[in-house]
Amino acid sequence: MDFALSACEATASITKDEKQARVRMGFSLQVLNPERWVEVPLMSEGVALSYLRLDGEPANVYRKNGRHWIALRGQGSHSVSLEYLVPVNENRGSHVTYLRFPQAP
Repeated sequence: MDFALSACEATASITKDEKQARVRMGFSLQVLNPERWVEVPLMSEGVALSYLRLDGEPANVYRKNGRHWIALRGQGSHSVSLEYLVPVNENRGSHVTYLRFPQAP
């Protein structure tokens, strides 16, 4: 394994128009491979990533194979915070959405 993720803490709120959920989450990321770049998949398709911070600073993210990724080099621990929007569907008076979480290795 090149990386490990801690448990996620997440909060979700529904926008005023009830068409989207705004999800904020934070977790720790441990890069285990000291010798090469490590690609870390963060979020899957179906979300609009609003922001991403790595160790409190804005971070670059890219899309590959339908996911949002970051690439890191150097062994160590990082704090990740991100926010994304996901659609809310209405079905017979109920509002439903599915939260996405980073996929652990």
